[in-house]
Amino acid sequence: MLRLTTNLVPFFEGATASAVSTMVLNVTSYAHITLSLGATGGAVVGTFKVAGSIGPSKFDASVAKSAATNRWDYVEFYNYEDSSNRYDGDTGWVLAAADHQNVTVNTNGLDWLTVVIAGVTDGAFYAYGKGFNNE
Repeated sequence: MLRLTTNLVPFFEGATASAVSTMVLNVTSYAHITLSLGATGGAVVGTFKVAGSIGPSKFDASVAKSAATNRWDYVEFYNYEDSSNRYDGDTGWVLAAADHQNVTVNTNGLDWLTVVIAGVTDGAFYAYGKGFNNE
């Protein structure tokens, strides 16, 4: 079995404000994306969300979703430590203290994926990802 992977992709490195990552990853060749998400600092407050889309070109998660030319939505992801701990796409992973999690995103059928941080009032946020496909 060949295990196809991407290089490690930085979505955020020490972000201190709410933002949509400028990195939009083409995931058409990968069934799963593993993300390393976390935040450091004394009084961390913020939320991680993952956005995915279908379509021939990159999408803009800062523009209203579900438009005819911008077909994206937030997607569910889950924690490797406890797979019953799933994060609804619209809610995301809400942080109220420094923390880190490795999570996976099922990207079957998606073409593009990015990471969003929202509601940031304190802390430094980081997110890295890598695509996998066992064939």
